[in-house]
Amino acid sequence: MIGSSKKILLCPKKNTTDLIHIATTFIHTYLWNPALSLEKTAEHCHVSPRTLQKSFQSMNLSFSSYVSDLRLAVAAVKLFQTDNDITSIAFQCGFTNSSYFSKRFKDKYHLTPKNYRKEKQKFLRSGSSQTIDCPLTFCKYQKTTL
Repeated sequence: MIGSSKKILLCPKKNTTDLIHIATTFIHTYLWNPALSLEKTAEHCHVSPRTLQKSFQSMNLSFSSYVSDLRLAVAAVKLFQTDNDITSIAFQCGFTNSSYFSKRFKDKYHLTPKNYRKEKQKFLRSGSSQTIDCPLTFCKYQKTTL
């Protein structure tokens, strides 16, 4: 179950930045849970789903794309850093169907999860000092040789 929160009857109005911070902290905490939703997150933030949705939109984001992109980025990091089974990674990242995960992953990264892992791990073993894209936004991973 996603964290239950008690309703606060008199709650000061949150500004958009504070609301997004509270929401994204909640999302990161429960990213693995397939039941994570706009409604559950709004309940945690003590606002209506529409208010939360509008807050994300004011930052040029949508709730669903934020959650989906974050789940895929976490999965990409796990594929990059571990040898965990791809289906296990999909479930750890909140996907309930490995085929759907693979489709979404390929749509975003233009490689299947298996090929993505092969390519990134091949790079790590190559001894190359070139920079590769990290799956997290604004992040570069540079392999350095000692």
